[in-house]
Amino acid sequence: MTRTLLAAAASLGLSAPALAVTYGDTLIAQIEARHKALASITIEAVGKNGPIRLAAGKSGRVAVTQPLVDAMHNSIGSVRFTFRDAAQALAAPAIAAEMGRRIYVAENLSEADPFEVGAARAPFAQKLVDRTIDANPDLVTLAMHVTPPGQAANIIIASNFGRIGKAADQDDKHVITDHAVLREMTDRGKRLAVSLPLHDQAGAVIGSLSTSFSMRPGEDQSEAEARAVAVRDALAAAIPSLAILAAWK
Repeated sequence: MTRTLLAAAASLGLSAPALAVTYGDTLIAQIEARHKALASITIEAVGKNGPIRLAAGKSGRVAVTQPLVDAMHNSIGSVRFTFRDAAQALAAPAIAAEMGRRIYVAENLSEADPFEVGAARAPFAQKLVDRTIDANPDLVTLAMHVTPPGQAANIIIASNFGRIGKAADQDDKHVITDHAVLREMTDRGKRLAVSLPLHDQAGAVIGSLSTSFSMRPGEDQSEAEARAVAVRDALAAAIPSLAILAAWK
């Protein structure tokens, strides 16, 4: 199903699928695109609503099964890769870890993607999110909430857990309107969520940035918030404008 829907999207001239598949399908396609040595990926996970199985590709010569964890390192199942040769298969643990950092909870995998059918994707924004996740091992979640030019709704345009097109909530609107910084301790003190205004290079507020970080032993909230500000500022330096960030290609 994954390849059929991706091919249909490509036939419409879209760089990413605009048809509603699952986030797990999209994640598999993204990982395959980043790792050309992969022949196939099969995910076997368990969510609150039961088993989740997703697969794409054709079997390769060498099969490797790895534990699959979510972004908070909770076990959610396994992922089976096949590779074209044994040397390439050595990358399996790193690829499994890369996938896990893009799963907030197992249920993400079976959610529709985009979250709202027909929601526009922003490839440049997603590239920035992926680059930031890869550069910050303690960053658990990252999502950009903006109102794309010409649209009325403020939505998620890029994240490391899907939900593209999901409407902003009242907290996101508060962050944008009042330039507020909101903090919330979650996961029994193991994670701090920080929402703060998203800026462009000129310093203009163009949306809300949702972040969350693993808390280090003895770390207080102000230290974790400083990490969120550093991530936001690094992103701002790479965003010329809202129009460029949210461009749909």
